[in-house]
Amino acid sequence: LTDAKRREHAEYLAEVLSSSQRKELSAEYEGFLEVNNLIKDVCSKWSTLLATDSLGQWETLESLNDLHQQATGPLTNAAAVLSRYGRFEERLMLALQRAQDGQGEFVMSPLVDSYHNVWFELHEDFLQTLGRTRAREGSW
Repeated sequence: LTDAKRREHAEYLAEVLSSSQRKELSAEYEGFLEVNNLIKDVCSKWSTLLATDSLGQWETLESLNDLHQQATGPLTNAAAVLSRYGRFEERLMLALQRAQDGQGEFVMSPLVDSYHNVWFELHEDFLQTLGRTRAREGSW
């Protein structure tokens, strides 16, 4: 976002997000962060697998599914604070289902609404909403 849009976004959030809601989202964000690096690791592993390594792909999808289950609580709770977080949960589940159905591009491809892309957008939304930066957190 441009500086002007960041200010506009901050003004919008000040109108729609109470301090108690911000605290609730911060707590859910901490739950998100507990699995964030693990999900990034799984996605990185996926990108290094050869197309012929079906066992490795299956194990990686199982790991992604397990991590998705861990992330469900914070996402559901975040959606209770701000409904837009519910869309992220739906999009992540759809990407995971498609990947499990054999459409491997839904793990990481930048050309589709892949799990990695949706996760990245979710992370960015949390950062923007909570007024944090990736640099300050040391995340990519």
